Amino acid sequence: MKILAIADKKPELLDKLLKDNNFDLIITLWDLYWEEIKEIKDLNIPKIGVYWNHCNIYQSEYMIDLKINNLHLKSINIWNYKFWWFEWCVRYKNQEHFMYTQKEANELINKLDKVDILIAHCPPKWINDNDDKAHEWFEALKTYIDRYNPKYFFHWHTYNDWKFIRKYKETNIIYVNWYEILDI
Repeated sequence: MKILAIADKKPELLDKLLKDNNFDLIITLWDLYWEEIKEIKDLNIPKIGVYWNHCNIYQSEYMIDLKINNLHLKSINIWNYKFWWFEWCVRYKNQEHFMYTQKEANELINKLDKVDILIAHCPPKWINDNDDKAHEWFEALKTYIDRYNPKYFFHWHTYNDWKFIRKYKETNIIYVNWYEILDI
């Protein structure tokens, strides 16, 4: 399965990437706007994604318009891989939508079963995280990875100046900034 994962900024070569590759799946980790990735709307392949912390309630329909499956807290099987994703980030400002406290995230994530590929907007604790309150990690994601060892974990949300962790125990960590292409 050939995956195109995109986040943060529209890849300058998105049109070329889509033209030159036969992707089986597109994963959106966001901090993107509808206009930046409208090219994916009519692609006849699975598209999955998570919403992000800069969304507002008025922007929350654009994944539907782009035909991107948002199955937050639900799993889906694609090409014999079981996917699950967790959107948004740690609540760092007074906003009800698109953010969770650590406790809320823990309660939600602890209900989930084992999957092959885990996707989230923000990282787990101590894995590609940083000290910036707006870009904080979820402890429950690390607990989930420790418990179930998914084969892959995709995330975005952090800006770091150090080398990113690409493997944690048995899990391949895929930090996506602009885009990553992965064959699995």
